[in-house]
Amino acid sequence: MTAATNKVEAFNGFSDWVRFGQRGMVAHNDPVEQDKDLRFTSLLSNLVILHNTLDRTLPGIFATDYAERLEAARRRLTSGSLGEE
Repeated sequence: MTAATNKVEAFNGFSDWVRFGQRGMVAHNDPVEQDKDLRFTSLLSNLVILHNTLDRTLPGIFATDYAERLEAARRRLTSGSLGEE
């Protein structure tokens, strides 16, 4: 029970850190807006956790040149999104 509580509290602390823009303040007194805010914060926190997990595990799973291929893909995406060739 304590271990599960600690995991939930750690996630809540991380969610608070991700949500730094509002400094922990509820922006609306509307329950619907509060629910949307909670869901968005949880989604964003889970996406950050997934991103970090993939960054740590994918290079070990795939080819040894994964880092170089990832950097090349990032350069292509960046140059393509800026309209440069």
